[in-house]
Amino acid sequence: MEKEFISALHLTFENAKSLFEEAEILHNNLKSTRAYTLYHFCFEECGRFFLIYNVFMEYVNEEIPRKKLNTGTLKKLGYNDHEMKITECFNSIGKYAFANLYIKSGLSPDSDFDNLLKNETKELENAILELQKSKLNLNELKNKSLYITFNKNKFHSPDDLIMLSDYRYIQKIANVGLKFVEGQINFAESKGGFSKYRQHFKNNE
Repeated sequence: MEKEFISALHLTFENAKSLFEEAEILHNNLKSTRAYTLYHFCFEECGRFFLIYNVFMEYVNEEIPRKKLNTGTLKKLGYNDHEMKITECFNSIGKYAFANLYIKSGLSPDSDFDNLLKNETKELENAILELQKSKLNLNELKNKSLYITFNKNKFHSPDDLIMLSDYRYIQKIANVGLKFVEGQINFAESKGGFSKYRQHFKNNE
């Protein structure tokens, strides 16, 4: 099942990238409401990537046994749950943003990061909070971008309900999510691929 998880990581990344590219095509052809839908699906797929990635890394770090590498584990974590995938993507963006900040600082692992990077950390915290400010409405807006809805005794088309601010927001977070996923893929490739992770991390203990 290890090979299947590694395959799933690459397939999920490629699908998220494809969704983003197709959203861009719709955007360039002035089909912004339908583009909204695909940007949203891209963001969800990024969340799904991180669900798979986190379970795989628990296995790599020997926190879970090989038998836990299965679809049952993923389903319990929200593999098929829209809200859970959205939440996972936001959480992972935050986690890896801070990790990147610490790595790029060049400080030793035992440094007092909170004090030495106080300003940078605060700035990053604010950026993440800004990114998450509208997440509660995402799944509702996704449905509104697809279907005719009925509210207050009136039918509404998707074009009437998806505002420019909604569109810019989903485009932004889809782009950010995809960049973080791509970062994990590129890092893995620099270490010889996900199949080499267990040996790589053991050698660095």
